[in-house]
Amino acid sequence: MTSVTSREGAESTVGASPSDRGSQLLRDVLPASWGLLRGTSARPRGWRRRPPVEVEVAALLAQLGDGWTILRAWDALAELGADFVVVGPPGVFTITAARPTGGNVWVDERVLWINGRPTDHVRVARRCADRAETIMSDLAGVPVAVTPVVALLDPVDLRFGGDAARRVRVLPADILVRSLVESTVVHSTQAVDYLSTVAEECSTWNALR
Repeated sequence: MTSVTSREGAESTVGASPSDRGSQLLRDVLPASWGLLRGTSARPRGWRRRPPVEVEVAALLAQLGDGWTILRAWDALAELGADFVVVGPPGVFTITAARPTGGNVWVDERVLWINGRPTDHVRVARRCADRAETIMSDLAGVPVAVTPVVALLDPVDLRFGGDAARRVRVLPADILVRSLVESTVVHSTQAVDYLSTVAEECSTWNALR
């Protein structure tokens, strides 16, 4: 059973297949102004060849099974650069999506480089996770650790340097779900339920399910 929470907060519990969850996520991640285009082959103006990265990542995150809560970053976190907040047995994660132009990526402890040029993806990912930690810890009444993740769509080459223990988790988007699912479990079912409830109470985020 999958819990689906709308923007208005009305909650319903329905049995949903992964494809159904994907459809729900995509419906909720698209701006309301695109409503007439949902469920059609039409493409919103500005999409050109491909949809925005957050739409593609939403479709991937929809593959997560029961026991996971996905929230679309909204207001403060979205302004900082986060796209999603994900809660599951391995913890709480902020997901920042990007499509590197050219695709040759180098990552160290402080900077993500694309084709030899520095970007602010690592700094933004850390800042979003720190902000999420503050919000959730204040509401939960206990410290809540949040792990930043940068999901890259279609990188041509991805290499790493520096100290792995100090790097932000950066990975190709097509292995994002597997990486989350295979992460070490740190929370009980009860703790996950509690953290999901706390996360869904945050006005900063828009619940997708």
